[in-house]
Amino acid sequence: MRRPPEANKHVQPKAARWFHLPMRDRRKPLTLTISYRGGPECWYEIHARGSIGRFPGYTALEDVMGVIYGENQAHSE
Repeated sequence: MRRPPEANKHVQPKAARWFHLPMRDRRKPLTLTISYRGGPECWYEIHARGSIGRFPGYTALEDVMGVIYGENQAHSE
């Protein structure tokens, strides 16, 4: 019986998570790519500062931006 291939446990992430990046000046423009991912509980996938975060649809924009700018340590999936 065959076993499915296992994931490589030693793969480094492509970019640093937002909470590992230095804080960013909120007054400077920031480009975001936001993808709506529907389903029974909607969520959003946000690409910014070289990383990706997934947030539930009920999360306030201010909370999401706080995470991206490095001011909040809130959890993104």
